[in-house]
Amino acid sequence: MISRGAAQVILAISVVYLGVFIGPTRVWQYLKWAWTDPDFFRIPACVGYNCLSSVMACMGNKECKATLDCITECQLTQPRSKQAMCAYICEVTDGYMNTEFEETMLCMIEGKCMSNYPKDGDCVATDKDTVQTITDMSQVAGEWWVIKGLNCGTSDEYPGGYDWFPCQHERWSQREDGSWFNTISFCAGKENTCISRGGGAGIGTIANASMNTPGVITHEYDSALSPQIENWRIVSHPHPDYMLVYWCGNIPIQEYNGGLLFSRKKNDKEMPQEVREELRKAAAKLGRNFDDMCSSDNSWCPS
Repeated sequence: MISRGAAQVILAISVVYLGVFIGPTRVWQYLKWAWTDPDFFRIPACVGYNCLSSVMACMGNKECKATLDCITECQLTQPRSKQAMCAYICEVTDGYMNTEFEETMLCMIEGKCMSNYPKDGDCVATDKDTVQTITDMSQVAGEWWVIKGLNCGTSDEYPGGYDWFPCQHERWSQREDGSWFNTISFCAGKENTCISRGGGAGIGTIANASMNTPGVITHEYDSALSPQIENWRIVSHPHPDYMLVYWCGNIPIQEYNGGLLFSRKKNDKEMPQEVREELRKAAAKLGRNFDDMCSSDNSWCPS
C-alpha cells in the first residue's frame, strides 16, 4: 500500500509533468475542477465501466467530439454555478440532434455517470397563480419576442443567464394532428450581443407544447438530457401584445427556473403605461420586482 506521504509526492510529480505538457494554467483549471466537483474522480471510472463504447463512437464523430470538448471547456473555465448554461450552449450548437451525443448522454444518465448541477433560481409561480381564463394554446398562438427576463446571470440567485439571451423568438404553432409545438430561436450572450456563431437566430430548438392546466404551457424537449420539461406559467396577460410568464424546468441533473416578459413587439418602447403597471402588480404579488428584470431590444434580430 502506498503511504500518504508517497501519494503526495506522486501527485506533486504528476502535476509537474502535466504542467510541462499542457501548461500550468490548464493544470490549475483541472485542479480547481477536482476541488469543486466531488464526482471528479468517480465520473471517468463510471463512464469507462458503463459507456466506453458510446464514448468511443462519440469521439469518432466530429460534432459529438466537438460537443464533449466544449462541455469539458465549460467545466474547466466556468464557475460551478454557470457550467450548466455553458454546457447547454454546447448541446444546442454542435450537439443538437446528434445521435452519438444523445446516446452518450443517455448512457451516462442511466449509469448515473453525471454529477448534478446546482439549482438555478427559485420556481416563482404555481398553477394557482396563473391567468385562469387562458385554457387553450390557440389563445397564445403565433410569434412572441422575449423583451425582459428574470434569470439574467447577474446574481447568485439566478446565475444561468438564460433569460437574457438575445433575439429569443417563440413561435407557437399547431400541427395537422392537433398537437402544438414551439419553434424557438436565439443566440447565446447578453445585453443584445451574441457570443455564439450564426447571428441572432443561430441557435434553434423545438419543444412540444401543451396546455393541460389553465395558464400553464408545458414544454417537452427532444433533448440529449431528456426528460427535459418546463412549465411556463402565465401570471399576467393584460394586453394582447404582452404576457408575463414565470417558468420552472427540470432535467435529470438540474432544476432551473426563470421568468420572461413576452411581447408581439421586439422591445418595450411602445408598451402602454397602464400595461406596465399591471405587470408590476402581477410580479409584486409573487414577490418579484418587475423593474429589476433585464431588458432586451430585439429590433436588430432577424424575424
